[in-house]
Amino acid sequence: MVSMPSLTASITKAARRRDVPAVCLAMIIGCSFDFPIDLVAPPNDESPVTAENDRPSGDVVTVRFNNFSAEEAIDVEFFVTTEELTSLPEQLFTEANRNTASIGIAGTGILEPLFRDIIELPCSPTLSLGTSGGRFLDNETGELRGRGQPRWVQEDALGLCGGTITFEYARDAELFVTRVLISN
Repeated sequence: MVSMPSLTASITKAARRRDVPAVCLAMIIGCSFDFPIDLVAPPNDESPVTAENDRPSGDVVTVRFNNFSAEEAIDVEFFVTTEELTSLPEQLFTEANRNTASIGIAGTGILEPLFRDIIELPCSPTLSLGTSGGRFLDNETGELRGRGQPRWVQEDALGLCGGTITFEYARDAELFVTRVLISN
């Protein structure tokens, strides 16, 4: 039987060396030993991830879609254009501006319950994007249960380049709620 101080010392030693497999195995089987160096993944020599490294470049806008509904699938009804618009949201919410590419199940624009997706868009001074509210659908039958509220944002008004736009879809009792969050 391995004593607790010996096990703790081995786990601490392995953790300091970043030997994650050794830490996990030691915790699972409860013994203290070190793996030969060639069996353990080498430490990552890349620069550490920091808030600065996590930020997207100024050339893109990251768009996140979060379905917080546990029962409904969401058709995100996402629209994007780089054309100059004079009448919002009417000019944005047209079939020509609808985008489902790389969003949801097989690029359909539909998110399963409690699912999220992320895309990146090239930035432009005339970028406009939004949702006409999203359709909340029965996950089994596809029947429409409700609609969220339209939300839209523009680069020239808000400075979206290099930032993240998050569209959140949630059900609150009998209400179907759509929110947009902007972060740099």
